[in-house]
Formats: sequence, structure tokens, C-alpha cells
Amino acid sequence: MLPFLTMSRAHGEPGYIVPPRHSPQMLTIGQTRVQLLPASALASELLSINGPAGDDALRLRAGSEEPVIIRNTLDQPVLVVARGFRGDGFASSGETISAMSERTLALRPHRSGTCLLVPSPLEPKLSERGMAGLLIVEDKEQIAVDNDVGVLLKDFRLAPDGSIVPPTGPRLGNALAVNGRLERFDVPIRRHERLRLRLANASTVRILVLEMRGFVPRIVALDGVSCEVFEPAGNKIVLPPGGRVDLLVEINSNPDAPLAISTRFGPIDVELIGLPFVEDTPLRQGLPEPLTGLPEIKGLRLNLAKALRVGISPEGRYWLGEAQDTQTPPPLFSAVLGRTIVLVIDNLRPTAALLHCDGAHLRPLDGLDDGVKPWVLDTVLLEPSERLLMAFVAERPGLHRLYWRDLAAPFGGFVCRFSIVT
Repeated sequence: MLPFLTMSRAHGEPGYIVPPRHSPQMLTIGQTRVQLLPASALASELLSINGPAGDDALRLRAGSEEPVIIRNTLDQPVLVVARGFRGDGFASSGETISAMSERTLALRPHRSGTCLLVPSPLEPKLSERGMAGLLIVEDKEQIAVDNDVGVLLKDFRLAPDGSIVPPTGPRLGNALAVNGRLERFDVPIRRHERLRLRLANASTVRILVLEMRGFVPRIVALDGVSCEVFEPAGNKIVLPPGGRVDLLVEINSNPDAPLAISTRFGPIDVELIGLPFVEDTPLRQGLPEPLTGLPEIKGLRLNLAKALRVGISPEGRYWLGEAQDTQTPPPLFSAVLGRTIVLVIDNLRPTAALLHCDGAHLRPLDGLDDGVKPWVLDTVLLEPSERLLMAFVAERPGLHRLYWRDLAAPFGGFVCRFSIVT
């Protein structure tokens, strides 16, 4: 099955910025019929979390309060999780929207970032039917970019007739969609333009290795949090399920080859995003202004000497299976607000795994606890038999979840909780 068929354009022309939205904004959880394959095939019945008309991303501004109406048109309740959202009005464990109803949330994001709207990880069948969306929190002081584009990547399992195979749980798909379509997504770019691409992997278990062709981007944020600006090693980015990365792209001379972002999908290389070069005139006469407006990077210094160290492995008795999350066992650990916690994570299995943290962003530590990396993550990819040390400061009081997902069949999923008290 061919994962890509045609090409589509991003919203706007080069130099375009998505305009501010009118309040209140609305998100609709519903079922849509999408023609993923050619017209001779059947339409697929997919689930979606759609933002304002004409733009699938819900956009908010850090430091402001905006009412957002979430409408559920399905005949079942849905727990919507906003991965990476830091602020008030959206619980870290998510918000349950009853069947055939709507709720209004007063959202007050404290920090900017690219967030991923998904159903609870404990409901992988909803994710496998396509339910996902982007929530973009823009900076108080906007980064000097000319175009800001969100890109949602998701794999599907399709039957030969084009219909989606009814899911029984998490699975690898045989078709890869970009913003809900099986087609390359084109974002035109001019010389001396600065483009921000916000990429999110909404797949349940598929790891995406993204390769930049014809250009070298700069990474400015991981999992929705600004980091020290750097170029990806080997011009490739590994994006785990649930992971996000923000790229800055500048083309300051005529390219020698087509510009694209591709990935290996089964036996073939496919282009996810094309950057067709507009050759008529530069967007501006000189280079873009030096990069400014990135939020201050804080938290590089952690009190590791007095940190609470907690061991995590897939064999721990504290995990509950996906179907058991209604139980409420004691939390894995409890910590006082402001304390540093170090998670010693051991993947004891010979296959890759994923750890997601709802209540904090985790900062990778060097193996000897003698340094930290200049970025944080809420979704951690674990290689087979790998040990990782991840640290965070307890900043959000309440009961939060840790999710574990094996990335090999049968793709088992588990959950446990931890408590932050004042």
C-alpha cells in the first residue's frame, strides 16, 4: 500500500502568520469520513479532535486566559489529555467530556509550547482510529518567524478497500498520514524566510526517524519546552510516539536540491513534508534578524545531592494494566513541593519502550549524575535493556500519572501514580 499519493499546501503563502483567533474557541471531538485512498476506495471512519475551521491547531497565548468549548459528539465519554500543557484549567490527568455534551474550560497557559491533544493512553482504540490534535501556546513575546506551521503525524491500519481496520488495541499502521491526509504536506519557502515547523508524532507505538534533505534546521524546543538551540546530529531526528519537536528553517541561498523531510516507512523512503522553494524574490533583502524571543531556559541546576531517587522498571508491582486504571493503589512515591526527584529507569526487556510523565517534564542526567542535558522531555524513549536517569522538580501539587508502553507486540501498556504535596 502506498503511504503517499498527492501533495497539499500549508495554510498561507510565504511570510504568512496565522492570525489571532476570536474567543471563545471550540474543539470538536467527533467522527469524520475521510477519503484516505483514491476515489474508488471506501472512505475511512476516523475520530478527530478538530480546532477552529481552517486550522486544525488550537492556538492560545501564554499568560492570557481564554475560554475554550470542548464538544463531544460521540456516544461515549472521552478523557482528553493535553500533553505538555503547563497552566490552569486543564488537569494533567486530562478532562473527561461526557457523551453528546460540551464543557467550557477557562484555559490559562503559563508557558508556551507545542502540546498534543490525545485521548487517554489507557484508551488506545480511540488513538488508533485517529483521535488527536494540536494545541499551540504561543510565546508572550513572539519569536521573529515569518511562518508558523503545525504538523501532526499519525499512522493508520487500512484494509485494501481503504476502510480502517477496527482496532483491538495499539498497533503499527500500514499507512502514514500528515495532518490527516495520506499525502505529502507542502510548505512553500522563500530565500531569507524563517519558518517554524512544529512536528508531533500522534502514533501510539510507531517511532519516526525524520531525515532533513537539502537543509539543516535548528531545534528550538523538545516536547513543547524551549531548549538550547542546536542542530540535529546527522541531520536526523528520532520522534517517539507522543513526542514533539520545534524546528527553525532558514534558506539563505538558492538550494542545490529539493527540500524535504522524509522517513523510512517499511521498505521505502517517503517524503512527509516538502519545502518547495519560491524562486521569484526573497522575502527580505538581507538575512533575518538574530533569533530573539525564546523563553528563558531555567532549571539547569538541580539539587541532586538531596534528591529523592525512585527506581522504575517494567517488572514493578506498582503498575496497573490499561483495563485496571479504575483502581487506586498507593502512589509509587510522594514528594514535597519543590523537591528534586531522580527517576532511575531500567528497561529490563530486549525491546524498546516508552515512558510518559503527565505531571512534569524530565531532564536527562549524565550517567554519573554529574551533569544535565540542556532540554527536558515528557515522553522518553528507552532502548532495549537501557538505563536512563531523569530528574525533575516537583512543581505541580496533586496526583499524577506515569505511563509505560512496550513498543513491540503485543504493545502492553501500564500506568502508576505519584503524589506531590504542599
